[in-house]
Amino acid sequence: MSGGADDYLGKPFTRDELMDALGGLLKKKQRVEDVVQSTLQEREDELRSAFDSSLSGDSGPRSAVRPPEGAAVDSTIDATVLSMVVRNFTLISERLNASEIEELLSAFFGRAVLPLLQHGGMHLKLIGDTAVTVFEHADQPARGARRGVAAALAIAAVGQDFRRWIDERFADRGLPEFGVCVAVHAGKVDLYRVGTEERPELLASGTTVDDTLRLEAQARRLGWKVSASRPPRRLPASACAPASAP
Repeated sequence: MSGGADDYLGKPFTRDELMDALGGLLKKKQRVEDVVQSTLQEREDELRSAFDSSLSGDSGPRSAVRPPEGAAVDSTIDATVLSMVVRNFTLISERLNASEIEELLSAFFGRAVLPLLQHGGMHLKLIGDTAVTVFEHADQPARGARRGVAAALAIAAVGQDFRRWIDERFADRGLPEFGVCVAVHAGKVDLYRVGTEERPELLASGTTVDDTLRLEAQARRLGWKVSASRPPRRLPASACAPASAP
């Protein structure tokens, strides 16, 4: 047993003993499968709820970008905030099982976060079918906004290319067209210290983050791929003019 066996029978053994041992193993296997399926179902319900609530304007699942009670503000920075969301997610999730939804989101976000990292995005937070990150301005606000807009345009291109992965992986599932909506906004961002002492984490929150999520929701309703608010666009035209196009 210490070597990894699930059970053993000492010789000689009867047929009834063998059947009892096999029956016990099958019951154990079923219990494990039930736990796994229950966990996957809970995750699927969370993903559906996240999208449904975003459509209705509720702030439920998106409270993940709000600091937990008692969290302290570590610092307040000037930053450009980027939020991206998967389009048609609730329709997609209705035609896939929980493990397939996880596979799709993992595959997409695995590609979509690369532009965020390449352009200096910080404090990335994944919330169901949504991701939020910030680009600190420091003493160069134009540069921070430019990096945010460049990342947004790159993510829109990733979403376009990802359709091929969808078509190959789920060719016979009749999924709606895959797309992504990205919003960019700028302002004051509060960074809250969360996590544990061993694994500290800074969570970006505040009015600017909330406004970015609202901008993203409005842009999604309008069918825009990339949307930038006025603050990050108050820069030289070369910095962020492309983001004004749907």
